[in-house]
Amino acid sequence: MYLSRLVREPLAKAWPIILFSLLLSISLMPAVTEAAVDMRVNAQADPVEVHATVTDADGNFVTDLNEADFQIVENGTSMPITSFRQPAITSEQDDVALSVVFVIDNSGSLDALNRQVEDSVVSFVRNMQLGDYVGLVKFRTEIVTTDFTMVDPSNTTAIEEAIYQQLNPDESTSPIFDAMMEALTMAENGPVGVNGPKAIVLLSDGYDHYSDTELPELLGAIDSSGIPVFTIGFGSNVETDTMTQIAQEGGTDYVAADDGQALEAVQLEMAKLLQNGYLLTYQSAVAPDECSAVELSLSVTGQPSQETTFDRCGSNNFAPHIQTVKQKSFELGEPVSLAIDASDPEGDPLEFSAEGLPPGLSINTRTGVISGTPTTVGNYDVQVAVTDGQATSRIAFTTDILEAGTTSGSGGGGSFGPSGLALLLLLWGLSIVATRKRSV
Repeated sequence: MYLSRLVREPLAKAWPIILFSLLLSISLMPAVTEAAVDMRVNAQADPVEVHATVTDADGNFVTDLNEADFQIVENGTSMPITSFRQPAITSEQDDVALSVVFVIDNSGSLDALNRQVEDSVVSFVRNMQLGDYVGLVKFRTEIVTTDFTMVDPSNTTAIEEAIYQQLNPDESTSPIFDAMMEALTMAENGPVGVNGPKAIVLLSDGYDHYSDTELPELLGAIDSSGIPVFTIGFGSNVETDTMTQIAQEGGTDYVAADDGQALEAVQLEMAKLLQNGYLLTYQSAVAPDECSAVELSLSVTGQPSQETTFDRCGSNNFAPHIQTVKQKSFELGEPVSLAIDASDPEGDPLEFSAEGLPPGLSINTRTGVISGTPTTVGNYDVQVAVTDGQATSRIAFTTDILEAGTTSGSGGGGSFGPSGLALLLLLWGLSIVATRKRSV
């Protein structure tokens, strides 16, 4: 009884301080890291497929999210997610794997660079995960296909032999569009029994001299498939317009690589992107053959959404992508220049807008640069939107305007922030308990 009272009475007097300290420390914990979402929609699929990647404020892929972390909204109505697949790089499902079809231009105009191109594909394959799949389409005049082969990074001999296979040197007419149609068929049909992200990578100079398929037909087939298509141009003379159109229809950007080292770097970045994607499906309220506009947004854990507009009987319009902005601090009276980095998959012109900017700052609607001289100290929640005229993407971040000559306190040793204050208050409350116990 005496011991119970010995502890109970000091605690009764000190608990408000302890409770306040605990609540303060919790309230001052860092907020959930801001997330940026990129998505591509296969509107012709039934149910609709939404392919997404999520990156944090530092640009790192976030791969451990669950179905409950995502929300899909169609035309203002929240839609149930009918299936969910984590990125191939983290998934524990046996049937989830990355499947990539490489389309390699082996034509005579590129003979001097063919080995470098093939070396870059081999580097990509060696960096894939055990159980991923690779398919090949090589062309010169003839088109030679190698069906999907499962990757074992410890033994890629068979795949490498197919990559380095040389075609008839006496023929060289470059049927790029026909080769791409072969790749689309391969990607859509296989590998059998395997779920996971699919992609096509075209490595070429972009010149087609022999295809039965016309470019508009190929672009329509890419759009209908919903499969991401990457194009990498190499050589001294690249048909960039063709390569750009193919990439944009595939929801990506055309990339030029001047040498083997650049090719390898691009391929490795693609591998990271493809292995870190989520796949969500939902049952649209719009019929597959209905041509009315559908507004779709995807958000993660309450972060600003990524939005796009499409119709289920025609082509997709992909929303612009905005790079995540970390929390920013500026000093009162000092000039500010902050560029918002955004791009559009179709290359459409973009228009920027912003809400919640500190007084004295404004955004250039054409360039996306936030500039001016802040006039009022405070903490501001800023939201930036960028639109291509059809679809809009948004990001949010916090900006602190500090008194002139002050620092943000986010540096190294010697700084003492609010969390330090909370810890001291907690220790102070506990010390009262200990002191009063000793004095009883």
